[in-house]
Amino acid sequence: MMTIERVKIGFVFMLLVLSCVSSVNANNIRPKGVFDSDDVLKLTLIADFNKLNTERDKSAGYLEGKVIYNDKKEVELPVKVKVRGNYRLKETTCEFAPLKLKFSKSDVGRTIFRNNRKVKLVTHCQENDEMLNSVIREYTAYRIYNSISEYSLRVRLVEINYVDSNDGTSFQKYGFFIEDKDDMCDRLGAKEYKVMNVRLDQIEEQEMVKMSMFQYMIGNEDWSVPMMHNVILVKDDNHSPYIAIPYDFDMSYFVNPPYRKEITGPVETATIYKGDKVKFDELRKQVTHFTETKNEVLNMILDLPQMSLECKQRCLSEIEEFYAKLETKSSLRRNFMAHVK
Repeated sequence: MMTIERVKIGFVFMLLVLSCVSSVNANNIRPKGVFDSDDVLKLTLIADFNKLNTERDKSAGYLEGKVIYNDKKEVELPVKVKVRGNYRLKETTCEFAPLKLKFSKSDVGRTIFRNNRKVKLVTHCQENDEMLNSVIREYTAYRIYNSISEYSLRVRLVEINYVDSNDGTSFQKYGFFIEDKDDMCDRLGAKEYKVMNVRLDQIEEQEMVKMSMFQYMIGNEDWSVPMMHNVILVKDDNHSPYIAIPYDFDMSYFVNPPYRKEITGPVETATIYKGDKVKFDELRKQVTHFTETKNEVLNMILDLPQMSLECKQRCLSEIEEFYAKLETKSSLRRNFMAHVK
């Protein structure tokens, strides 16, 4: 009898311990980060947008604002907001400037911004459907490169309710957050280097080929490793080669915003492959890698409800055209073996 009672007591004690452990674990479960989901993030951003878009001074300090979103319950966070960018900062290019958001460490705690206290926001730029499609296409370009290389900046599509803090006027638009490069380096265990005139043979070969082929895929020549133009250079350690990570794809044919023709002109010319010379075996290795990601890339485009059907057809056609150039040895040599500094 005594043994049975001891078993019962022991069983009850075990249940209590498990309950406590479960409770501790539940309390320690951290919410997903802002870039840990592909779902559209819906939020309200409150700031003095009239001042930001009128002055467009990225050297000025941040303005105070608020971010409100729902994560099982409403979350309201203070945020600092400023304009950013170069070409897109011009009023003649974008009616609504690109932005940068900065959160205080003490405010983000267990929120989705806990590991991403600084984020760039690519805004709608102009008030037309053509520009909206361009924003979605640039977001997609980042996502495509995420599937090709881990050495890439993560993004999150955002449906934003902009509220002016002065007069209360509001409107809704799509945009997307871009991971801060410092956060990316922390995630990858890498360190950024700002070094001009780095030779292409100083770049890690596989990642350089991946990036060059991707830029060719989306029809983008607006980048340079030696000039550090639209490229971030990182290293895994002091003794490893540089790794080039691309960003800003708005001047690509894949994105093709309304303002692009002001730079490229009305006539579209064939994109030049800007990668360095590599052994054919290395090129074929990357062809295999790209081929393995093809279905993921195509499905990514097909599954975007924010992209119009016409836009999807155009994007799919461009991606298919790229993959067609990977199918024969002669096509590979003709399209991907050129050397352009």
